[in-house]
Amino acid sequence: MAVERVFLGWNRPCLHEAAKWLMRRFAKRGQRDLSKVIVVVPAARAGRRLMELLTQQSARGIFSPPTIVTIGMLPEKLYEPEQTVATPLQSQLARARSLKNAKDGLLRAVVPHPPETDNVEAWFNLASEFGRITESLSAEKIAIGQAAESLEQNMQFADRDRWDALASLQDAYEQTLAEQNLVDRDTARRSATVECDQHVVLLATVDLPKLHREMLGHVENITALIHAPQEEENAFDEWGCLILDAWADRHLNLPEQMIHVVDRPRDQAHQLLQTMRSDIDQLDGKPTLNQRFALDEITVGLGDQDMAPALQRTLDLIGLPSRSAVGASVERSAPAMLLAQLARFLESQRRDDFAALLRHTDVESFLKTEQLPSRLDEYAAEHLQVDLANPWLDTKNTESLQKSCERLNQLIPDHATVQALSRWSAPIAEALLQVYDGCSLNRFEPDDTKLIRALSMITDVLRAQAELENTPDLAPNVTASQAIAITLSQLSGQTIPEEGSSSGGGGAIELLGWLELALDDAPAIIVTGLNEGLIPQSRTDDAFLPDHVRSALGLEDNRRRYARDLFILRAICANREKDGFVALISGRRNIDNEPLMPSRLVLSCDEEKLPKRVEHFYGDDEASHGAPLLLTKPGRDTFCDILIPPPDKQLGRTINRLSVTALRAYIADPYRFYLSHVLGLETIEDSASEMDGGQFGNVAHDVLKVFGRSDVRDSEDAEQIANFLSGHLDRVIAKQYGSSGGSVAIRLQAEQLRFRLDRFAQWQAAQVRDGWRILPDLVERKYEAPFSFDGETITLSGKIDRIDKHADGGYRVLDYKTGDAGKWPNETHRRSNEWIDLQLPLYKLLAELEFDYMKPVQLGYILLPKQQNQIGLAMANWDGNMIDRAFAKAREVVAAIREGKFWQPQRAPRWSDGLDRICLDRCIDRKRIIEHVSQSIEQSTHDRLAEAHSILEEQKTLFAGMEVLPTPADESEPHDNGDQMSLF
Repeated sequence: MAVERVFLGWNRPCLHEAAKWLMRRFAKRGQRDLSKVIVVVPAARAGRRLMELLTQQSARGIFSPPTIVTIGMLPEKLYEPEQTVATPLQSQLARARSLKNAKDGLLRAVVPHPPETDNVEAWFNLASEFGRITESLSAEKIAIGQAAESLEQNMQFADRDRWDALASLQDAYEQTLAEQNLVDRDTARRSATVECDQHVVLLATVDLPKLHREMLGHVENITALIHAPQEEENAFDEWGCLILDAWADRHLNLPEQMIHVVDRPRDQAHQLLQTMRSDIDQLDGKPTLNQRFALDEITVGLGDQDMAPALQRTLDLIGLPSRSAVGASVERSAPAMLLAQLARFLESQRRDDFAALLRHTDVESFLKTEQLPSRLDEYAAEHLQVDLANPWLDTKNTESLQKSCERLNQLIPDHATVQALSRWSAPIAEALLQVYDGCSLNRFEPDDTKLIRALSMITDVLRAQAELENTPDLAPNVTASQAIAITLSQLSGQTIPEEGSSSGGGGAIELLGWLELALDDAPAIIVTGLNEGLIPQSRTDDAFLPDHVRSALGLEDNRRRYARDLFILRAICANREKDGFVALISGRRNIDNEPLMPSRLVLSCDEEKLPKRVEHFYGDDEASHGAPLLLTKPGRDTFCDILIPPPDKQLGRTINRLSVTALRAYIADPYRFYLSHVLGLETIEDSASEMDGGQFGNVAHDVLKVFGRSDVRDSEDAEQIANFLSGHLDRVIAKQYGSSGGSVAIRLQAEQLRFRLDRFAQWQAAQVRDGWRILPDLVERKYEAPFSFDGETITLSGKIDRIDKHADGGYRVLDYKTGDAGKWPNETHRRSNEWIDLQLPLYKLLAELEFDYMKPVQLGYILLPKQQNQIGLAMANWDGNMIDRAFAKAREVVAAIREGKFWQPQRAPRWSDGLDRICLDRCIDRKRIIEHVSQSIEQSTHDRLAEAHSILEEQKTLFAGMEVLPTPADESEPHDNGDQMSLF
């Protein structure tokens, strides 16, 4: 057998030249019959494109296409197996079973810490890892036992016992298959008798495993189409594969203007736009890239395929449609995520897993009940219940939640039952059918197409699992959740390619993985992620087959990958030297802010250029030069969806009522006041398992309210008061968090509060002995009074915790504070001689307006802090002039609110209020963005502000977890408890 080598050159697209050659060679007398030809391509996309080109060249007449396969699929076209070859699922289950049944010492020689016996998913994954090892070795026709001997001969080798154990485990696996009358695929390939009378064409297959070469050695007619010119013939072997020594030390003289270095992943997206929109100098004065080429003539290469979504969003922002050939992960598809969330919920019965399931769009449609996630958030925030296996609280308001919980539990009846994996396929499929039954899907709509394909791929896996009925010994006994986990693990790494443009219209920019670029025929290519470890690819963390072991065994190693990637980059550049365009973008940091290294491909230059290349990589960030690009869709303001300036008073409703505590929020940040008190935005925390400062204070206030209205309030017996408070604390906790007292954290917090109340009881008894009495009718009473400013009047409201009267006729207005720090009134109300909180002065005003006889009243806190020796009275020491200045500040604030002065955002608060994303608190460009919006306000018309305001009103919620509650702006806030409370 002799392989015919044909050099196609690299000044023209390889697939076009290959299609022409195939037609010239096999089309005879008008008969375009290629049915006896097998074309082997490096990747599936290249095969699809080749078929398109062949079809185009055969538009007239009869055309019999060739068989086009990838390298991995080639062996099965060359032989007929003598035994039934195990499916991938059967192989993995057989390996898992053999590993689980292996002697403990044998398995621990390979894996020091094997999975728990009942962890079916872990055994399944371990089998997959062992399968990867044997597959790598089989590709080079190496048995595990032979590998150990070869390593001992070629290197210092101390793992012989481990590899002997691997060989024994492999024998056990093959024996398990034999018991089912099955054979491993790699074993069948090694022993195959090749019978092939077809002509095999190897198209740009620069690397062929030894197994494939030996099988091809029995084929009579083979042609290697080499993607290179004839003068490179000494750089390729007889199979058309790369000769490593000819490529490993080769220099790539890349033009300096082709290389771009930026800092972060988002800067790579920025540089991509710079290259396409405004990089005139690099194009020698020619039009910008997207004017020189049609969109479908531009390809973006992905060194890091995880960057595809971000790059697509960036292109979409400037109105450029794109299509990712990398495709969307099946595991991230709606039905797969639904199954994953359902499995977690069925297994755990936890509230957070129930919440995640409710938030799935398709589950929301299935249940046909609105606002369930919001109701669950409110329930979680109020009761902090973690385990839904416990009785639900507040049943009157949670009926719909309970019914939905039961309905989701019944999607897979008896889900906790342990049975054969094969028997779970029908129930899982039925669960999907229930959720998606009645959905109207159009296979021509991109989103519907993805859903249809995802459901189809999941169904294929379920069908394969159902067929395990034929080999029942291989099917493990699992619960429904474990069955779902095994199902989804088989979809790992599989993708759903995009069929159409992400933005509609005709042509679209293509996003391709690095290995696809060598045969891509787009005249313009922009490569992102050109960094060491990505391009060229390298692997250094393999526990079983590290790079030095792979080299010793002749497996694909980093040196071979480097040669392959250098060839790909050389071919990309050579293809586009005349009329095309190439740009290479490298980053200094990845998405986790970890440093990256420059690609060796960029550094493979002449020695005199090397220092400049290194300096270029570690120098200034190109994306920081010049004016920044403000990305936005045409016709929309840049930040209208992120940071929306409030309207002026002509556009907003008139505010006639305000709570006393709301004024402090305005003084701290007018913009945050606008979001929370005018628009009514409020965060509902659904993930807490313990009381926050507000909830801790509310429990304390509930207990103290009942005490203040009870007969025990006038007791001089501290023990009697403490017993009353302790008993009612238990009742409040049971009502709020369940009869068990809630989580361990909540029970600990309740005990902490009990200690504080015990100390409070001592103080309260002393106050009674000193002549002070609580006025029970005024405990937790809401007050309202008119407040005049600038000739106008507004209603102020507030809820005063308690008012005490002394035997000599004096009065004092007191507010409970449960914050840990125990701050006094002057600390909380004033800073740098300025009023920052007006609560107590305005409480004085409300009380005196309501009860004229109370003039004057004293103001103060009853502190219940962490330090029990600080529990007690903290009185304000403000004189009349200071109180008058407080009233003047209140009039100033109320006037500003009525005038609609809510811009601009101030410094972020010390404690998170849930508005940090809207206010861009963590954005490194926050100051610049606020300045940009401020300038827009000054330059914009009345209509533009109205439009911006309407956008925010229509959206209702800007971020996940941020709910718009239907509470009026003047409704009293929850108890203000001072500083945040911590558990310890």
